[in-house]
Amino acid sequence: RRSIASLSVFQGSFTRQAAAFAADALLPMLLTLLNKSWLQRAQSESASRRVLLDPGAQGERYQIHELLRQYANEKLQSDPAAFQQAKNSHLRYYASFLSQQAQLMRGPQQKEAFQALEMEFENIRAAWGWGIDRADFDTLIMKMLPALYLYCEARTRTEELLSLVEPAQKELEKIPEEGSNGSLIAILLTVRAAFFGDLYPVRFEAYGLVIRGEIDALRQAWSRMGDLAILVPSGFWGILL
Repeated sequence: RRSIASLSVFQGSFTRQAAAFAADALLPMLLTLLNKSWLQRAQSESASRRVLLDPGAQGERYQIHELLRQYANEKLQSDPAAFQQAKNSHLRYYASFLSQQAQLMRGPQQKEAFQALEMEFENIRAAWGWGIDRADFDTLIMKMLPALYLYCEARTRTEELLSLVEPAQKELEKIPEEGSNGSLIAILLTVRAAFFGDLYPVRFEAYGLVIRGEIDALRQAWSRMGDLAILVPSGFWGILL
């Protein structure tokens, strides 16, 4: 009961590694739930090939029927402490996952990293929403946003990226600005400024067409981060700005 309730925080399918980290549900428990029809196998074609070639492969994915998931999630929410623990673990797992993918996206495993992020996008969206709810903006912006930006920019999923960035900025601006808050807001503004009005990335501009972008966001970002002493430690975001 505890396992299926904790697993209800996942959106769509999930790997055994994610289940172990976020719900403390190890393989024997997953197989038990599978045998009792609380779980179903949900494999991608590529994952299926890996499992066939190597029975020990980690590519197998699981999912809960949506009606069962909603029922289990109601049970989970009836215990606020268990619900918060499960959601926090879910957020920590996907923050770590995205940090790893951000590194892989810059190397020879780029294709695999993009595919992995594609499979987990709905879970990432759910984890991001919880991060906003608990005001964990350091995790969202420093650990999750780099990979999300690279993925959404390359796959032209700008609207989905901005649908995550804009509510995060709105909530972050409600907090009295102190410490790193100004830099975090500047990063979110930089992301918004990195796209034209037609949502195509500025750095992918084609044919010399000039389309008005988020000029106001750009100016605000520069007013907060447009100093060499701030730009350099900002790394990728400083370069983008």
